[in-house]
Formats: sequence, C-alpha cells, structure tokens
Amino acid sequence: MTGRCGPVALKGGSKTSVKPDLLGPVLPQDLSSLARALWAVPAPQRSNLCQRLFDRAEQAAAHVARTGQLHPQWGNGTLDAVARQCCGPLCTEPFWNDLSYIKCLRIALAELERRLTR
Repeated sequence: MTGRCGPVALKGGSKTSVKPDLLGPVLPQDLSSLARALWAVPAPQRSNLCQRLFDRAEQAAAHVARTGQLHPQWGNGTLDAVARQCCGPLCTEPFWNDLSYIKCLRIALAELERRLTR
C-alpha cells in the first residue's frame, strides 16, 4: 500500500514497493555524498566509480549483518559511509543548479534504480 509520502507499513511491519536488498534504506544524504564523491573525479570515471561504491556498500552491509561489526574499510554499509571512506573529505554540497553536480546525482540515481530492479 502506498500513501501520500511513499510506502506505508502494513500490519506485521512489511512495506510494499521497497525491494529488500543488501544496502538497507537509502537516504537523501547517501545520494548527496555519493554524488559529491563522483563530482571529485573526471566525468569519464564517474559511472565506474559509482558501481564500485555501490558494490562496497553491499559488501559492508553484508559484513555488518554477518558479524555485527563495522566493515574495517567501508563502515556501516551505507553509501554515505563508503563515499566518505573512498575519496577523502567530500566537498561542500554544491547548489542544485550546478549542471555537473546534477549529472553526478543522475548517475547515482540511475545506479540505485538499476540495483533495485535487478
């Protein structure tokens, strides 16, 4: 069941239209951090880096689920943690009217959609 603001918890706690995956919940901050990490590299490298960061987040999430401990390199399994570990300090979030940043957000969203629909 979907409410005005997205999926609504059904009796028993399950939600519809949210595919269970290894990443867990993805928050706007995750995508912002991911886009900022992508923004720091040349455009031709961004898609590959994005895929690697998603892979690392999945590995970290699996590690946390299996051991109850943070992954030693990639943290708690969120895209935010992986982006911050991978590329050093992230730049300040740019304004959303920066075309280069918008392209990075699109790459991040496209990869998220690809992973949710596979």
